[in-house]
Amino acid sequence: IASAVGAQADSTPSVTAASSKSDNCGVASPKFRALIPTNAGTAVFLGNDEKVFTIYIDQTIGHAINLYLNDAEKERPLTHDLLANVLTALGGKVERIIINDFKSGVFYGRLIITAENELQQRKIVELDARSSDCLAMAALQKARQEMQSGRLDVARQTVLAAQKLNAAFGLWDDRPETL
Repeated sequence: IASAVGAQADSTPSVTAASSKSDNCGVASPKFRALIPTNAGTAVFLGNDEKVFTIYIDQTIGHAINLYLNDAEKERPLTHDLLANVLTALGGKVERIIINDFKSGVFYGRLIITAENELQQRKIVELDARSSDCLAMAALQKARQEMQSGRLDVARQTVLAAQKLNAAFGLWDDRPETL
């Protein structure tokens, strides 16, 4: 079942991975647009009104993101709930996530966590994480999502190359039109 978030999901989405509006730091701020199950997992569509890109993730994390985005009740806490509960107990939260790299067809992510102690001292911690876990934590904690614009250009080139291969050889008939 396709889950559209803030936009209507198209049955055959055309995904363009290119930079969207960004701030002075060259960081784009995408939003969840849709989650679509595939044979191999879940396609997460992120972007704004102008540009959308896709990250393919494990089906279980895709399901968790869908639950978080829809504020669905869960019988027991999921793994990301556990991490969020630990952060909260320690006075922390996920402030934002950054998809900061794209290598060999894989997106890389960073969790930016802020914590404040009893003395009102604020600490910021940046952790390396899978992009799928970053997206799940952003959905759960309603954190801002960012993507370094230059990485979108690299992803776009990979998508265009994959589209050419698919057109020539029909390699990915069970997926949307892009990687």
